[in-house]
Amino acid sequence: MNTSPLPWRAQRVMLRSFCPEDLHHFHGYRSDPRVAQLQGWEPHTLEQSQQFVDAQSQLSFPVAGQWQQLAVVRLSDQQLIGDVGIWLSEALDEAEFGLSITHDAQGQGYGREVCGSLLELIFSTTPVTRVIACTDRRNRACIKALQHAGMQLELCRQAQYKGETCEELQFVICHDGKLA
Repeated sequence: MNTSPLPWRAQRVMLRSFCPEDLHHFHGYRSDPRVAQLQGWEPHTLEQSQQFVDAQSQLSFPVAGQWQQLAVVRLSDQQLIGDVGIWLSEALDEAEFGLSITHDAQGQGYGREVCGSLLELIFSTTPVTRVIACTDRRNRACIKALQHAGMQLELCRQAQYKGETCEELQFVICHDGKLA
């Protein structure tokens, strides 16, 4: 019996598990330096993309104690336009997430929609009570998406990011909508 809440639909996007057919589009944006610029990962080789998609295709949401990626699919054409990484604590009381959107789909509100939909998925299908997301201060679009989803700035810290010092912002939302 499959008890996974996936696929999870929003107005224009769907969150679902990865499948082998995602490889071409996944590799396209994960090898794009414009997408990787403010991400915690480096551009992927085709072999790395293949290994990643294969591994993620085997997981069923939710997975505690490790990072899991969900595919972000545009409903209008069933196109993979990004992915969202989710980490759930072993106790399932806290989560963290990060988001990647293809360059061509950026600036169209998909990130904002994914953030809101992901929080709804986490809070309605797991016992998680606190969710955090971190971003580089230079990533204005991500900051706006997190704020639009109701997340509040919790702290700012200096961090080393791809060989340079940057200011990392940590946003938080609790199940009751308040800061912890």
